[in-house]
Amino acid sequence: LGLVFGLAFYAPLLSWIAPLTILGWAVLVVGVAAFHALTFAFAAAVWRDDRPFRMAFAVGAAFALADWLRSMIPFEGWSWVSLGDTQHDNPLLLPVASVAGVLGLTAVVGAINALLLSTLVRLGERRAWLSVGGPAAVAVALALVPAIIPTPTPDGPGVEVAVVQGSVPLSVGTGSRLIVDRIVAENHAALHLRLAGRPPDLAIWPENALDQDPTRDPALGGLVGDSIR
Repeated sequence: LGLVFGLAFYAPLLSWIAPLTILGWAVLVVGVAAFHALTFAFAAAVWRDDRPFRMAFAVGAAFALADWLRSMIPFEGWSWVSLGDTQHDNPLLLPVASVAGVLGLTAVVGAINALLLSTLVRLGERRAWLSVGGPAAVAVALALVPAIIPTPTPDGPGVEVAVVQGSVPLSVGTGSRLIVDRIVAENHAALHLRLAGRPPDLAIWPENALDQDPTRDPALGGLVGDSIR
């Protein structure tokens, strides 16, 4: 089930890689799905209906461990789309990250879902309400209690940020593994110039915005310099 979930989740998510390399896309999808297979296998091994709390925290820890391993191996890892990342705009759970990082947040989310699943299983078996209510109550507590963790509130002046995403034309990406012209840089510069009427305090270009060093390429340097000015 973990492998099936991983394949179904990552195959469409990473479909933008397929036009560049079908083999690379397939290897990456199967590779990251394998981590979910390991997580689900561990969850199946530790699942105990009679010990829902110990089981739930073990499952949460398994999700966190898998995400940590995925961020480390192979080739220095690949940490996109962790379970904790899903809570980036959840004001109730997000404070966990201030004390335990994204992996701690992943563990909490995993434990909450394991407890909710345990509750559904118990409802299906029509157990006593006390047996059903325990896991559900702990799941609710885990979802609400982190909101009381004190977090600093911004007290300085606001900063206006613009994110410039010029993108790579598909024809360029599929035509060559190396982008040797200035199409991508020109895309970013053109978008950046549209900010002239309302200049931000900070403008961010992505990691693939420039294929050459603008301090050594006069034409590219002029393009970037004009955009900044």
